[in-house]
Amino acid sequence: METASYLLFSILDAIAMVVLMIKSYRQPLAAYKWNILYVCVGVACWSYVVRVVIGLSPYIDIFGQFLIFAAFFRYSLKIRLVYSGLMVAVGYAAYVCIQFPIYFAVTALGVSDVVAQNTGGNGVIAIQFFTDTASLMVGWLISLFNYGFTFIVIPPHDLSRKEKLFTGTNGMLAVSTLAAAAIITTSLYLTVHYDAALYAYPLVLLILGTLYFLSRRRESEDDRIFITKNGAIHKKVRS
Repeated sequence: METASYLLFSILDAIAMVVLMIKSYRQPLAAYKWNILYVCVGVACWSYVVRVVIGLSPYIDIFGQFLIFAAFFRYSLKIRLVYSGLMVAVGYAAYVCIQFPIYFAVTALGVSDVVAQNTGGNGVIAIQFFTDTASLMVGWLISLFNYGFTFIVIPPHDLSRKEKLFTGTNGMLAVSTLAAAAIITTSLYLTVHYDAALYAYPLVLLILGTLYFLSRRRESEDDRIFITKNGAIHKKVRS
């Protein structure tokens, strides 16, 4: 029963994160529904094996999830590497930013479980449930109000062209993506070992804000190119 519960909520966690990843960059969610389900099941199984079966550190679990999601966008959906990493970083950071206030609320009610360290318990399940629900609602609101960035074209991308990973805005996005992985892992470390979630939360907000700012900048660059080529003064619209 505990195994089924762990896997079920891990799949829901992964789905909620992927929804944030995809909706933040206006990608067609329904078109990839089966691919998403498969990768989310894979991520849940990875997490279960790492944390429960082998008993390794949760840091290894999170790092592995980053790699699995990035590989999914790069090789399954055929999205360029720098954008794959960006989508994973933004979705993961947004999920953690949603999770922290819920963690604070649940622990304030007297639940002593540390969500990042434990693999079960009512406190952990409550945090997962409310975080997943809130994340899916955020994804729905992004879609409802046509928010999100449009500079990542709908895949498949031309992967035969060499990517400029560390030049211009793309370079800053790539570096910030790596920083996001490091900061999210650091926030987990602070929460688990020092019960310092209140200090870890601003770090995640900072990196999410940085990724948002750079995405806005990349969007503006894309708009300028579009206007120059088409002589238009209106912003392009993603269908």
